[in-house]
Amino acid sequence: MNEIWEARRESLEEAVRRAVLDLFEHTGSAAFKIEIFGTSPPVSVISGTANAISDLTYTHPIVCSGCGGEINPDYGKCLRCD
Repeated sequence: MNEIWEARRESLEEAVRRAVLDLFEHTGSAAFKIEIFGTSPPVSVISGTANAISDLTYTHPIVCSGCGGEINPDYGKCLRCD
C-alpha cells in the first residue's frame, strides 16, 4: 500500500509543480495565495519568492477605536478593552 501511495503522492506533487509554474507564467505575479475552502483550521497554498510571500501574507493589525489597542482577529474583540 505504501508503494501505491508513494507513486500517487509523487504524481500529485508533480501536478502541483506544473500548476504553480503555469500560474506564475500566466499571471506574471511574484507570489500567489490559494485558499482551500472547507478546511478547519483554514488552509492555503502559497508560492513565490520570500519577499513577495511576506508582502502577500502580512496583515496590518486592526485598531480599536476606543483605546487604540489591537483587536484580536480570531475573536473580534479588543485585547485591552475586553
